[in-house]
Amino acid sequence: MPATSIVNLVGSDRVTINLKLASLTQAEKPVDVGPRNRAIVAWSATGVLAVSAVVSGAFALDAQSRLQRHRGRPDRRTLISSRPIRRT
Repeated sequence: MPATSIVNLVGSDRVTINLKLASLTQAEKPVDVGPRNRAIVAWSATGVLAVSAVVSGAFALDAQSRLQRHRGRPDRRTLISSRPIRRT
């Protein structure tokens, strides 16, 4: 814990200060070389979400292109129902 001391000096005042210095080096922490299960699960979940976003985007683009292709065309169901019925 750092110690603090305020010293006010004026003109030719002299003061002797004793400082006790502490070591700044910290003990090295052991490096964990074991499996990183949480990281593997997190990256896997991220990959699954990315793949699902790409698949959803592909379906959306396909639906958009089908809509643009069929826009302005009459629906098959209305064509079938509007044909006159022939009786023989």
